[in-house]
Amino acid sequence: MQEVRVRRYQVAILGVCLACLPVELAVSGAILLAIAFIDYMFDPNRMLRGDLEPMQE
Repeated sequence: MQEVRVRRYQVAILGVCLACLPVELAVSGAILLAIAFIDYMFDPNRMLRGDLEPMQE
């Protein structure tokens, strides 16, 4: 689990660094940030751990 978290942070940091550079690299950075976000949102271990609160009605 720690390896996945470290890898996710590394991808996000790389995306932020690339987003600060010229347009071609900024697009690459935005794509990396999107991949890191999707990886975080659909991480089954995080979902099963109960980080998400049940929807209140």
